[in-house]
Amino acid sequence: MGTLLALLVFLSIFGIFLTEYVPLWMTDNEESFSNSVASQFGAIKQTMDSLYVSGKTSFAVANPVSMASNGVPVFAQPTQGILGFSEPSYLYTNVSFILGGTSHWFWQNFSTGMIQDRLGDRYYVPLTYALEGDSVIQSQSAYQQTVLFQPSVIANQSGARPSLYLTMFSMTGNNTNGATTSTGLAEVYTTYMSSQTYTGAYNTRVFLNFTTYYPCAWSNSWNKTSVTLNTSGYRFGPNVHPLPGPNAYPVGACSNNLVQYPEKLQISFTPVSTFVLTVVYFQVNIGVGNPT
Repeated sequence: MGTLLALLVFLSIFGIFLTEYVPLWMTDNEESFSNSVASQFGAIKQTMDSLYVSGKTSFAVANPVSMASNGVPVFAQPTQGILGFSEPSYLYTNVSFILGGTSHWFWQNFSTGMIQDRLGDRYYVPLTYALEGDSVIQSQSAYQQTVLFQPSVIANQSGARPSLYLTMFSMTGNNTNGATTSTGLAEVYTTYMSSQTYTGAYNTRVFLNFTTYYPCAWSNSWNKTSVTLNTSGYRFGPNVHPLPGPNAYPVGACSNNLVQYPEKLQISFTPVSTFVLTVVYFQVNIGVGNPT
């Protein structure tokens, strides 16, 4: 009888451990995993910015990205991430303005490219992190998206003469996906190839058109940028518009529908005295292994 009672006590404690403690432990592990990936994507953007500023062309820098959370030995396997790079033709950016020294509209088109890591968390909230257009985006669902690190937008105003400086990334490379079966790291190799700077004519309007899988994040981000610029005295903040045609994203509220195909957005700026666009080109490769 004593043995049976002791066994029942053990099984009760063991059941509580499995149903209560293991999920809490794994939730903490997956939360830590998600926070690590967010920081690592920020480090990738910082590396790319630094490569561009330093002017080091054809020089590859590796940034580690965690590919799995910690597990609970015997009771719960690590949660894996799927890291990939894609450069589909339907992910593009177009900037149009009147080129300096001319009276004609100029259109600069370039492929955006995207580094993406999908974390299929089982206990914590499933998240996706992406780097596109010089921005790091966190996506929880179709309507819960945010830009963690924004692109370089510099705006200032001297009297009635507003100036706008915009820097965008164009990433190219082989389409790849990688996942590990244990707690490990992948490497994202970024190589700065070149940059091109364009200067707009005096009193030119600026239109930024692009497609993205994260329209809610971009819509909210640019609206906040407009409010921030207006608050600081810059009266020529951006306006967000849907582009006509299929897949135009509804502006004003984030859609509750999952984005199956890239959505189209347009950011417009009222006429500015000085506009400078810089497009920075990078080569991206992804490898699975330990950083060297």
